[in-house]
Amino acid sequence: MSKSISTEEFYILSCTKAEDEKEAGEGARQESRQAVDEGLRKLSKYASKINAIAIRILNCGFLYDRILILYARLSLVKFVFHMEKAYIKSLKEKEKKAVKKKKTVKKKKAVKKKKAVKKKVKREDKGKEDTKEKEEKKTLSKKS
Repeated sequence: MSKSISTEEFYILSCTKAEDEKEAGEGARQESRQAVDEGLRKLSKYASKINAIAIRILNCGFLYDRILILYARLSLVKFVFHMEKAYIKSLKEKEKKAVKKKKTVKKKKAVKKKKAVKKKVKREDKGKEDTKEKEEKKTLSKKS
């Protein structure tokens, strides 16, 4: 009775743009697949519990009870559907955060490299100046 989402549809809904996937790399894709599988297992547990409760109550045989049970079952199915949506939304947010974090890490590394290059250039310039000073001292000492 509950609206079930196939694994492929769940993958499609949980993934962002293909470019982000390429940047994220194989490890991130595998983690997202594992998270999707875990989510599907959790959702299937909810659906099986709902069906078990509904079957137990439907065995009463009273029409009024059946109507109430159908209403309860419908509300539980809606609850599970909203949980599925929330889970998919949280997966998308986690993936966006992971991609954003990777980008900031790359930027930080680039900034560090630039700073290191600047320091190296400064050291080389300073080394050249030191050698010039030494040469000047040698020439002065030779003159005197």
